[in-house]
Amino acid sequence: MTAIAISYAKVVFVATVVLLNLLGFHVVEAHVKLTFPTARKYDLDFLDSKRTVPPCGMPAGIPGSPVTTLIAGSTINATWHLAYPNKGGYTIELRASNNDLIQVLHIYKPRAEASTEADYLRTHQTLVLPAKECIHCLIRLLRDAEEWDNSTQWSCADVDIKQVPTDEVCSGHGTYQLNMGCSCHISFSGKYCQYRDECRADFDCGPHGKCIDTQSSSYPKLKCFCGNGWFGEHCATESPVKEINHCRHTHRMLTDAANLYWRIIRVLLVNRTSLDSCKAVRKSV
Repeated sequence: MTAIAISYAKVVFVATVVLLNLLGFHVVEAHVKLTFPTARKYDLDFLDSKRTVPPCGMPAGIPGSPVTTLIAGSTINATWHLAYPNKGGYTIELRASNNDLIQVLHIYKPRAEASTEADYLRTHQTLVLPAKECIHCLIRLLRDAEEWDNSTQWSCADVDIKQVPTDEVCSGHGTYQLNMGCSCHISFSGKYCQYRDECRADFDCGPHGKCIDTQSSSYPKLKCFCGNGWFGEHCATESPVKEINHCRHTHRMLTDAANLYWRIIRVLLVNRTSLDSCKAVRKSV
């Protein structure tokens, strides 16, 4: 369970960590998944050449799997989620529905010497799409993982590349206007209306939240941060947790404006009473 307390003057993160390993759960290292174009269902981020079947780790044709419509000959900014910064480069391909390679859209290989941190953390790439239509095609991201026995992570997005744009190219979040491109709905932005922020101003977060620009490199950049005792969309759901006793947590100052409090729960039951280092609290179990 993770609890986050936000004060408007200071951002205080309070994390309560439960040791799932004690219950027999195992941690899975996560890697990459495409976010635009949207990865096919199920968009897991640990699909790789060691554990899943090529070419994508997920088969085509799963009901409800997204298909992104793109404009032939246009330039797009392909983006992906990166949860673990593996060493190595990446390749982005355009392939036909039968997996035949149509075009390598981009290859990035680190320099021979040690790559910089920015290389490992890269999560976007500008691509120029072919001028010809490509219906029922896929864009595949291949990312090296040199430290994982030279395995490869992959993520695929199903795409239709069309020469005559329609509202479909606006990702379902806008309308297409000839010579003007997509006119996006509120909170959406980008050439294809592919980006969404949680809020535009404080009023979008309700009376118990604030809209904060996180300066993130990926969307959403504008996010709602809720006051103590509130959470959820528009900070509209009341939480029974109103106060957090910091004496139960280990403290680490991240910056002058951000503090991390964390706690590993070790519960000892004595006569149906839960004990911790601060005080005993009787609970029904």
